[in-house]
Amino acid sequence: MSKQKSWFLFCSIFIYKLFTFLIIRLLNTVRAYFIIIRSVPLHLLRSGRIRSYIHKITFFVSPIFEIIFNNRIKLYQIKNLLIAGIATPIFDDFFDTENKYSEFTNAQVINKIYEMKQNQKDFHFLLQFIINHIKFKIDFNTQYNKVVKIQSLCEQQRESISIQEIINLSEAKGGESLILYAICADFLPSEIEKTILKQLGYFFQLIDDIYDVTSDKIKNIHTIPTYYTTKPLLLKLHLFRQVTNIISQADIIQFNKKKDFIDYIDLLTFFASLQLSRNELNSIKLGFLKHLRYFCYALNFTYRTKAICLTFKN
Repeated sequence: MSKQKSWFLFCSIFIYKLFTFLIIRLLNTVRAYFIIIRSVPLHLLRSGRIRSYIHKITFFVSPIFEIIFNNRIKLYQIKNLLIAGIATPIFDDFFDTENKYSEFTNAQVINKIYEMKQNQKDFHFLLQFIINHIKFKIDFNTQYNKVVKIQSLCEQQRESISIQEIINLSEAKGGESLILYAICADFLPSEIEKTILKQLGYFFQLIDDIYDVTSDKIKNIHTIPTYYTTKPLLLKLHLFRQVTNIISQADIIQFNKKKDFIDYIDLLTFFASLQLSRNELNSIKLGFLKHLRYFCYALNFTYRTKAICLTFKN
């Protein structure tokens, strides 16, 4: 088959899968709001950051758990995951707010202290809810303490650090956080499953950092995308390497879920490369054509990445 036909076939199938995925996940997101609306304070659901975490859980986290653990997620597991997702940005704010008082005026400091107390109250409520509704409480406490230590290390590294230190922290934060999410959903990963969850968690963290690159630069937070701001080609190469690492783990997935796993990684690659193209082409003002260019760029990157990964695998 010629390269042109192969590319066209891939694009046709991928676009169909993409829209199917988006429609199903959009319906699941609506369902998610109905699941949690009676369990959490309503003011939390008004926050854009928290809503984005709800979308991440329904779009990315719950599907991959169903693939890895070869088990359909039940309603109570989705609820636990959503509560954990809502708690995550509040947890991050604890560390962020404590280190930034010097940047505010006296009136702003008072507001921040009030906000932090409210966050503390909300977080303890959510944390207690999770602990009361999960099976593996001891494993949860152990894993939660790991994540707290990693987050503390990340906040300490505000000064200039090497790219390898940034990678190590990103791997630890993303990987251990995804394992914690799995425990919240009443999955107790084996060592093999932890390996792939760590790889995927790092990939999720990388995608998050690509989306947050502008705000991270303002806050002086060191991430892989902020480090490679002036070297976009190296960032693409790093993203490609991470995709190949994950694809190489496909053999540990149950046989009947391997195809779903590969399709899922294609979608993740597409969303990551879509934001990369936005970051690179942000200065170009072409309206609809600019967005079409983003889409084509991401589609082409996904196709080439998959083709190379399959070549390596074979």
